[in-house]
Amino acid sequence: MRLSPKVVAAALAMLLASVASAQTLSGTLKNGTTGKPAAGDDVILIKLGQGMDEAGRTKADASGHFSFKLAEAGPHLIRAVHQGVTYHSMAPPGTNSVEVQVFDVSKKLNDISVTADVMRFQAQGNDLQGTRLFALNNTSSPPRTQMNDQNFEFYLPEGARIVDSSAETAGGQPLKTDPVPQKEKNRYAFNFPLRPGQTLFQVGFELPYSGELSIDPKSLYPAQHFVVMLPKTMQFSAGPGSGYESRANPKEPSTVVQVA
Repeated sequence: MRLSPKVVAAALAMLLASVASAQTLSGTLKNGTTGKPAAGDDVILIKLGQGMDEAGRTKADASGHFSFKLAEAGPHLIRAVHQGVTYHSMAPPGTNSVEVQVFDVSKKLNDISVTADVMRFQAQGNDLQGTRLFALNNTSSPPRTQMNDQNFEFYLPEGARIVDSSAETAGGQPLKTDPVPQKEKNRYAFNFPLRPGQTLFQVGFELPYSGELSIDPKSLYPAQHFVVMLPKTMQFSAGPGSGYESRANPKEPSTVVQVA
């Protein structure tokens, strides 16, 4: 008895489909603070496509191992939750194993520095549009994540109205994160975790503007560099003893850059 090519092709397709549906994605959670397996932590499988859909959930075993049966062979994201903070690792199509590194949480760390505090302005009619960007670096050793309700605080100018805000970790995408107003006027706090490595906070805001404005950044943390950026159509005048230096910006020649 001979099978027709169509029957053979159909059988092969069914076999391949069953193999794909049975693909297993295995992984390990490692505690980057202790160097030990992160036993018992929640692990979530997220299917990436039009959105981010949860496709499975489990816990790491005593050795930090976990596994998922993949219903589809597309891209996935592994999310691990350790002491209330999430950590991620991508699993592109065809990936069989991943490692996710997590870190113990401390409420306060001394090894977090502000590498840059950048304020950028441009006039738009009767409004002054501003952006404040903070670049932070967590160099704790052993590495830990800082997390508390006022994890990073800052001021905005009097009368500022926040229009957008985000947080971004190294290698990640900007995430919409709303700063929380504090009791003191014009003071805000992000409760976004400061994981080991770099974190960027960005806040966009608007101010009433009549052609001249005095702004006090009121920096709460010493920064390696404080930067002011504005178009050349606007004038910048630093306060006494500020020590600003003008820098060229080859990527934006129409922009004035002042660095302190």
